[in-house]
Amino acid sequence: MKKKFALLMLIGMSLCTTACGESNVNVETVQSTDESSQVEEIEDLATDTEEQEDTTTDTEENSEVQEETEKRTEVQENSKKNTYAVQEEPYQKILDNYYYAILEDWDIDKMEENNVCYLCCWRENVSEMGYTCIDVDGNGVSELLIGEVESEGAYVGMFYDMYTIVDDKAVQIVSSGERDRYYLCTDYQIANEGSSSAAESSNSYYFLKDGKTLGLKEAVIYDGYYAGAYDDIDNEINPWFYSTTGFEESDYNPISEEEAKEIMGGYEYMDIAFTPFEEL
Repeated sequence: MKKKFALLMLIGMSLCTTACGESNVNVETVQSTDESSQVEEIEDLATDTEEQEDTTTDTEENSEVQEETEKRTEVQENSKKNTYAVQEEPYQKILDNYYYAILEDWDIDKMEENNVCYLCCWRENVSEMGYTCIDVDGNGVSELLIGEVESEGAYVGMFYDMYTIVDDKAVQIVSSGERDRYYLCTDYQIANEGSSSAAESSNSYYFLKDGKTLGLKEAVIYDGYYAGAYDDIDNEINPWFYSTTGFEESDYNPISEEEAKEIMGGYEYMDIAFTPFEEL
């Protein structure tokens, strides 16, 4: 009987030992599994954070692009609106003069007497010319621009005349000519392309100063005659110059052709939407 009891005790202890061993293994397995899960969660969290940062960066870049696009769109839309009604009285006579200059085919002398750009003498229909009002310098006064309704190529962004209002009166700021064309840039700078010959030209960039005059920002000058640049055709002297002060030879600072093209390429002309005079 004692032997049987002892045998039963040994069997019971063996079973307990086995059970405990399995329990320890299970605990270690659970702990290992939990640690692996925590590592995976941390890695997933890090990945999610990186993706969020990338998304935030992309969102900021897209937001900047969208803001720039919306700004340019707003400029275009504003130029399409007839804001002339806001400044109706000061600009009334100018618009009337342009309308009748084209409609009645005024000669150049009469155009000049009435401050109408002589380039209008080549326009035959009031539907070809138009106007728009844009606050170029952001001072709350809309400038009046006159130009061709449909411009192509080198004439995109060009205007014939620009007026502003000073003391409730319309004042002419600039007027274009055949080899003296003015353009409005997308950043509201005013560009001028001038030329006296194939060997002498300039691309100048201005800002509107004091609300009524142009201030020179910078200019690229091509002067093939300066310092005998063409005295020796086989050894041409550099004809490109840069200036921020004026157009006298004393203002010239030599630059390379590549530098000149880089400066000029930094300005984009605005595609101005003019309202046809026939809608007056």
